[in-house]
Amino acid sequence: MRINDFTIGTRLTVGIMGILLITIITIASILMIRIDNIIDTAEERELDAFHGNFTAMLAAESRTALTMSALVSSIPLVQEAFAERDRGTLESLFLPGYDRLASYGVNQFQFHTPPATSFLRLHRPERFGDDLTDARPTIVQTNRSQQDVFGLDSGLFGIGIRGLTPMTQDGEHTGSVEFGMNFDDSTFERFKETYGVDVAVYLKEDNRRYAAFGTTHGQGPLLDTETLDDVLSGTTRLEQATLSGTTVSVMGKAMTDYAGDPLGVVEISMDRSAYIAAERSAMTVTAVISLFVLLIGAALALLLGRNISRPIQQANLAMHDIANGDGDLTRRLDASAKDEVGQLAAAFNAFANRMQETLVSVRTSAHSVNQEASDVARDSEKLASSTEQAAANLQQTSSSVEEISSTVKHSTESSEQANQLAQEAAKIA
Repeated sequence: MRINDFTIGTRLTVGIMGILLITIITIASILMIRIDNIIDTAEERELDAFHGNFTAMLAAESRTALTMSALVSSIPLVQEAFAERDRGTLESLFLPGYDRLASYGVNQFQFHTPPATSFLRLHRPERFGDDLTDARPTIVQTNRSQQDVFGLDSGLFGIGIRGLTPMTQDGEHTGSVEFGMNFDDSTFERFKETYGVDVAVYLKEDNRRYAAFGTTHGQGPLLDTETLDDVLSGTTRLEQATLSGTTVSVMGKAMTDYAGDPLGVVEISMDRSAYIAAERSAMTVTAVISLFVLLIGAALALLLGRNISRPIQQANLAMHDIANGDGDLTRRLDASAKDEVGQLAAAFNAFANRMQETLVSVRTSAHSVNQEASDVARDSEKLASSTEQAAANLQQTSSSVEEISSTVKHSTESSEQANQLAQEAAKIA
């Protein structure tokens, strides 16, 4: 079956609808890809903001610790007692109120002598004098640089949020003091209650596996080991996973210490049901709009097809009637359009005018010929009548001639008889 087997209207309608359908599918596909990218970007930005909030929360805690350290280091009585290594005075000043500080999230309050020896732990006053050089590089740095140090730091009991300030007496460096803030399950639960997302921190062990330092869920890492290694090296990764039967978006970022070195991986997972619902809603709206546009386009295509094909059909019908001998040459097509169809109608009307004029001329000529034929017939009848009269006269003349001929013959015979008698008379004489 060829395309020319279909009418112009059908081809035009189907062509327009095909182009419209391809256009709608293309635009809808691009739109859905764009929407998907927007949703992915929105998820990434939101998760990145949550990571920023988590980092800011830890930074705020470390600054709180630093603020308390700076406050303690600025008290003259404390400066004097620490310079004299008067542990009893320091205990009497701070031990009575330490439990109150602990209720505000403080889990460590400690004085150090250079380079990194524990002088007094208010959180464990019975333990002191141990060298922390290898375990606590922040203490070494504070006493060496005599500058404030704050942030995350690994210690004997794991990672802590700490703020350290150097201690001085009469301009002489005497050591350092530090406060540490809680960084445990309560920290993670507080973050989840505030922001409504799950958070977990994983530390890499010697066997290259990752163990949870703190988490708001007990499912384990949502990112695989290879991805966690990638994140620990400084790459941010965004993946989809399933948490307790719910589809979530997971972003992994490296958690760094006070010096910017990676300590572990922070995983923040967010329920993406709202984004899935938004994506489905966008798909539904896109499909409805596409269908609406397709229906409108189909109606316009049908209308346009009829508008173009109807005058052509009318011209075809008129030509068909003329070809079959039943055409009405007084019929004219609407040639008011300025397009090719209007030009076709004008050409048909000109053809019909020419045909009508030709037929009128032929009819007039035929009438004249008919009139002349009648005159010839009348003249022929007259001629025939004259011919018959002439024939009758000729026949009469012929009869007279025959009579004369008979008379002559008879006279001849009589003359011959007279001659014979004369001859016989001569002989007798």
